[in-house]
Amino acid sequence: GILDRGRLVALDSPAALKRSIRGEVVTVEGDEPVTLRERILARFGGEATVLHNSIRIERPDGAAFVAELMRAFPDDIRAVTVGQPTLEDVFIHVTGRGLWETEQAAAQEGSA
Repeated sequence: GILDRGRLVALDSPAALKRSIRGEVVTVEGDEPVTLRERILARFGGEATVLHNSIRIERPDGAAFVAELMRAFPDDIRAVTVGQPTLEDVFIHVTGRGLWETEQAAAQEGSA
């Protein structure tokens, strides 16, 4: 299961949780990730999340999408990776934020 701030947000086997992503995870690095994210969404639609100064995009055919991204934004992308979903990707998918962001938020709430 996946817990978010003490709440159960997903429950299944690890393999089934990873399959819930329905594709691959593309991670894009650029100098201005928020601006680049907006430009990617305007051009390709879908969903994209900025986490840790990188843009995270879920796509059924990540490799083909990377080629399209590189043609569309060759001067704006420093690095791009494609990978199969991990349990951390599932956490991001269901909560909208990364694991570290949750831990930092909990620490800040505890010190307030």
